[in-house]
Amino acid sequence: MPLWNMYTRDMHGIRIRLPEYPFMKYEFRKGEYPFREDVKTYIDFRQINKEDKLSITANGLQLIDIEYTDDKQKLFPRVKRESYPNLVKDYLDDKPVKGKFAYLMDNIGRYKRLNWSFQKECRYRIIALPMGYYERQEMDDPNKELIRRIENPSGQLQCNQLFMPP
Repeated sequence: MPLWNMYTRDMHGIRIRLPEYPFMKYEFRKGEYPFREDVKTYIDFRQINKEDKLSITANGLQLIDIEYTDDKQKLFPRVKRESYPNLVKDYLDDKPVKGKFAYLMDNIGRYKRLNWSFQKECRYRIIALPMGYYERQEMDDPNKELIRRIENPSGQLQCNQLFMPP
């Protein structure tokens, strides 16, 4: 067992089995928070919205299989797509823009180098945006402010941790 050799002393360890999603499940009704229909989720939106520092994307919590590759484009994916260079900067500077931009988060945390393939790893992934639900409701132009925070060169985060009760 290569992992025990890497992470334990003298190959001693135990192996446990857990359900795929060993987290508490929450239910929200249509109209609660941003939900357009009744939802069952592993994310405690009451707590997230109480803190009002971030928003979880529509996919919520995902269990993903890691894919192993040495393809640098997959290992270091380009997240931002712009029709032309500096389009986002022009948008944030209130200059007229022609074109589109998007942030593609789906490949973040999905790939590792081939030399780790013996791990056969799965990961839980949550993609969060740096703006709270209630905070967003109070802004004149929440999309522009969200983009400004995503593009923040200081890298200052709205929160440092996301806790999920067991």
